[in-house]
Amino acid sequence: MSRRCPHCHEVYEDAVFFCGQDGIITIQVQDPSDTDQRLGTTLGGYMVVARVADGAMGRVYEGRHPETKARVAIKVLHPDVAKDHVAVERFKREYQTANEFDNPYIVKVLEFGETGDGSWFLTMEYLLGEELGELLRREGAIGRERVVRVLTQTAIALDYAHSFGVIHRDLKPDNIFLCDGDDGVEVRLLDFGSVKLQMEMGPKLTAFGTTLGSPYYMSPEQAMGKLDVDQRTDIFAVAAILFEMCTGRIAFEGSSVAEILMKIVNGTPPLASETRRGLPPGLDDVIQRGLAKDKTNRYESCAGLAAATLAAYG
Repeated sequence: MSRRCPHCHEVYEDAVFFCGQDGIITIQVQDPSDTDQRLGTTLGGYMVVARVADGAMGRVYEGRHPETKARVAIKVLHPDVAKDHVAVERFKREYQTANEFDNPYIVKVLEFGETGDGSWFLTMEYLLGEELGELLRREGAIGRERVVRVLTQTAIALDYAHSFGVIHRDLKPDNIFLCDGDDGVEVRLLDFGSVKLQMEMGPKLTAFGTTLGSPYYMSPEQAMGKLDVDQRTDIFAVAAILFEMCTGRIAFEGSSVAEILMKIVNGTPPLASETRRGLPPGLDDVIQRGLAKDKTNRYESCAGLAAATLAAYG
């Protein structure tokens, strides 16, 4: 991968963001067989300079402000997704909700708007690191220090959101980004697009055939289509993620969405201490309480779950 100065056409390595001849912002050199017309254009006052990643909902670009040279991420919905009104509404909610927050562990969003060709874009802080989901898929279980750090910072972010009456509703490892910080990993909580949407529209299906919320981490009340979800829905998801971080296994596995939801409603995951040797038995009680079928039996806050986890580790 390389970049080119649009002024003098000098080519540089991908890690060179400005031309050494004239200081112009460099733009990623494209594969002729897979070009992207957005590169070199402007969205929300930022020049689109490189493709970063593709997801089910959209494509993420690197953007640069032409004057300040500030670096941002620009997420643009795929054309087919932009035609789905539920997906667009979710995208808007992601901006509207996160834009109200000021918390070090929640991703900062900057601007939302139309692209001019029928799609929508969202600019946000540029993150260096990886999703927790990517880490777990690569390494399986992670060590105590990282578990505690990720859990604690995630709890701080969620309790902050809950203090505004905001429930995430779609927590999963892929929505917990692990940034490379000076003192180690720093969490950024992503994707508040499901906020309030389920309450207002009911458990409708998107064009992609899935209910809002990721099946593996949905609470029993979500799985049953109930609308009276509160912060304990997020606490259930955090407990499921805690189980996965500690054991390297998904708490409620299944070969189909229906099987997963049935296990969430009726099943019980194996004990963490029996799934992976060396875990303290007290951790089993913490996870089981967090995964209680009856939400009134769960922790009242994410901080409560995090504190109990620290106590279990001793």
